[in-house]
Amino acid sequence: MREERFGQMPHEIPRDQKDWLWLKFRWLFLRGHPYYGSIDSTPLWVIAVAEYVRQTGDIDFAIRMQRPLERAGVWIVEKMHEGDGLVRYKNKNRWNLAQHSHQGWKDGMRPSDGLAALGIKEPIALVEVQGYAHRALTELVHLASYAQAMREDVIINDTHVKKVRALAEKLKHKILDEFWLTDKQFFALALDGDNKQVPIITSNAVHLLWFGVVEINDMYGRRMLRALTSEAHLWTEFGIRTHSASDNYFDAESYHLGSVWPWEQWLLCEALRGTYYGAILRRTRRAAILGLALVGGNDEVYTVSEDG
Repeated sequence: MREERFGQMPHEIPRDQKDWLWLKFRWLFLRGHPYYGSIDSTPLWVIAVAEYVRQTGDIDFAIRMQRPLERAGVWIVEKMHEGDGLVRYKNKNRWNLAQHSHQGWKDGMRPSDGLAALGIKEPIALVEVQGYAHRALTELVHLASYAQAMREDVIINDTHVKKVRALAEKLKHKILDEFWLTDKQFFALALDGDNKQVPIITSNAVHLLWFGVVEINDMYGRRMLRALTSEAHLWTEFGIRTHSASDNYFDAESYHLGSVWPWEQWLLCEALRGTYYGAILRRTRRAAILGLALVGGNDEVYTVSEDG
């Protein structure tokens, strides 16, 4: 029920008594606790460790994390081997978050509110998860080089470093080749179990910009900005939506099919920082600040009606 695998990070852990009681209830009656049904928590953990070391220079922490980093790397590589070069998921727990969720960040519990409404055939390769995996593999290489330069310690041996670097580069090419929607000039939400594109413009692809798979100034980045700044797709005066307003599944009042999540606005702003697109950065930042101000400044998500 827990969907645990060697090297995998859990979906969630309790922070207080209320969280613990809720998770305990799910452990007793639904799916086990802690629950590991998350396709993105492991690569994101690797990225978080690498970012911490980069910001602090705390190489001792990186050395202490050697075994967990190795195991997380093994988990990513194994998932890629199983998924024909992509990181895919297939829910094994029939209760999985009320039976309607997905294992990416858009894991809404009600079928009308999230990716479950789309009926995507498993195993699923979400576009942003491939970006996380690429960044995580790249960070493992950087951490290995940094540790060896600073302390002559080995996080990953040289042979494995070469293999990990090659896998990261191969994954990047697969993302660009297999997820790009030529007709829509954007990246597909996912590839389904038959390797067919799910041809919907969503905010998921924005993550590729911040995590370094796509550069904002290259062909893909420039063309993505057209959809991101188009009211026909993702743009609103209060931030970018999660789902294209032109898609049949769009619902402005839903949790993940048209709502606005402030943290995604930050990802886009960070991707735009230091580029020639300062005007779009300022526009996005103003929109997010305005949206948060109108809802009280502390909401994880808010909705924008179709007429704005």
